Amino acid sequence: MRCRYDSGDYAAAGAGAEAIAAEFAGELRAESLLLRAIVAWSADEPGDVAVGAAERALAAAPPDSPLAGRVHAHLAGFRDAPEPARRHAEAERRRSEEQHEPGPDDERPPDEPTSPTDRPAAGPPRRFGGARTVSVTGRTRR
Repeated sequence: MRCRYDSGDYAAAGAGAEAIAAEFAGELRAESLLLRAIVAWSADEPGDVAVGAAERALAAAPPDSPLAGRVHAHLAGFRDAPEPARRHAEAERRRSEEQHEPGPDDERPPDEPTSPTDRPAAGPPRRFGGARTVSVTGRTRR
């Protein structure tokens, strides 16, 4: 279903996610319902569709699991009212702190690049037939 979502076929992705959620339980149901919520949000469906699917996903996800954390994070964004959004954001923050999951601010080993700009240069531009030269920045020169 993610391929359909990624290709922009929101109707097929939403219908497929609902079908999978109806057939399965547990984490697979939760993943499918979370995808349904994301599809609804991306397709500008009424907000209650995204929130409803995400709440069903949260009910199906194992408590305190990374999946439940992802659902909380999405619900924080789907909610229009600040208080429910804050509650979901705080629930995910507490869950990730309790699970001690590394975040973007955690230290990395010194030899591990942290961004594309930290990587070594790819070298001189390469020629691909003809007179066109493509550089590592993606610009084409003649």
